[in-house]
Amino acid sequence: MIRRLVFATCGLFSCAGPAFALTVEPGDVGPVYQFQKARSHFTIVNDTDSELRGVVVKALRPTDRVLTAPASVAARGNAVVDVEIDSQSGLGARGHSFQIEYEGAKTPALARISFYGLSVVNNPQRVLDFETVKAGESPAIPYRLETDDPQLRIAAVKEAPDFVDAMIDKDGRGLVVRHRDKSTWGKLSGVLKIQLESAVQKEAWIPVQSEVRGDVMPSTTNFSLGVARIGQENEYILQYRSEGKPFTLDKAVLERIAGTTKIENCVGDEKYCQQVRLLIDGNQPSGQLNGSLRVRVVEYDRDIVVPTGGLLVTKEVKIKSLDEELAKSAKAGLANKPQPSLNGALKSMSAAEKPVEAVVPPGNGPLLRWAVDNEELIYGYGIYRADSERGEYARQGEIVRRSAVFKPGVTSKYAIRDTQATVGKEYWYRIAAFYADGKREFLTAPQRVKVRPPETDAATR
Repeated sequence: MIRRLVFATCGLFSCAGPAFALTVEPGDVGPVYQFQKARSHFTIVNDTDSELRGVVVKALRPTDRVLTAPASVAARGNAVVDVEIDSQSGLGARGHSFQIEYEGAKTPALARISFYGLSVVNNPQRVLDFETVKAGESPAIPYRLETDDPQLRIAAVKEAPDFVDAMIDKDGRGLVVRHRDKSTWGKLSGVLKIQLESAVQKEAWIPVQSEVRGDVMPSTTNFSLGVARIGQENEYILQYRSEGKPFTLDKAVLERIAGTTKIENCVGDEKYCQQVRLLIDGNQPSGQLNGSLRVRVVEYDRDIVVPTGGLLVTKEVKIKSLDEELAKSAKAGLANKPQPSLNGALKSMSAAEKPVEAVVPPGNGPLLRWAVDNEELIYGYGIYRADSERGEYARQGEIVRRSAVFKPGVTSKYAIRDTQATVGKEYWYRIAAFYADGKREFLTAPQRVKVRPPETDAATR
């Protein structure tokens, strides 16, 4: 039985945070392509009657930079910090943080620069999954660029995981990714990095994964440590077996997790079975443990890698079952919930909020309208245009941000005018939603519009 757990040191859901003598007005870059750099700023506001001295601002990511920053902030004053962020592989709604130190501060304050990471590749989260590969085999997977840019090409393979090789197709629009036959056994994952011929995005990262099965197999391909505690012995055992062939394990190593290992025979001297005993070090920093266990199989001259992870907490942390807490909340809610009535239902219906109406932009050109009932997970919208129904759709203009007065459960209406359309020409339009996780989804089928002269221009839906 799998139990969901929740951890609390200051109550079930939250703890009080540190108090600061300043507040920070964050910055927002808006949409930016992966691996682009963008400038922004945030404002430090001094909430006290004394000058803040010894102000030092640091970027928490090595690829970000602080361009200008004040050494002090006047009493009840404010100061602007100019920064540059490098979006790297960030996709969807993201944020980079900067640390603010000043005299007398016990804990540094943080400032956040938000941005939305775009990609010239339409499905950048697609994983090249070899699934299960038998040791000694070398299957291949074709990869084709899915993009709105007909000129986009792959210039080079910058970096590939050690268990695959990648070759660029002759047309530069795809790859052949082949699994190496002499690779490590176990569950493997990595990132294939390609250089792009693009004016807005210099590279793209493709997730790659596989599970290589050899003659010796661990009892699990993902080893969960569950909850380990600081100051206690945290011991675990992982067994390895083969089908009718003797083998010897050697050099068991924990990677990215502090601890010790010991190779043993299985209980009862079970034939064709060995095990690794793990002792997780309780003196390492608390929090998530994410690493792997690597062990050598001598007879095959191969390593077996098993992803290993868990959570390291202090003795004081209380562990509660999330399932039990939800059940208690539901029971209490039913007990206190008033019985529904017809009058109450009618009153609720009459009090429903009206949709957020769109402001019709001035000018000429096709007017595109749409409405969204639930946009809680949406960042914004894109207008795409093509010369034919099955043509190449290119995004027109900037991404339209979600309504600033958005409320869950309230319909938002939008109206955008294509002022760059040519009178007398026929176009096809589609509207796409950009979600917070970076996913793009078209909301409409292609819609045909013929651009009329200004005096006869009519709204299209």
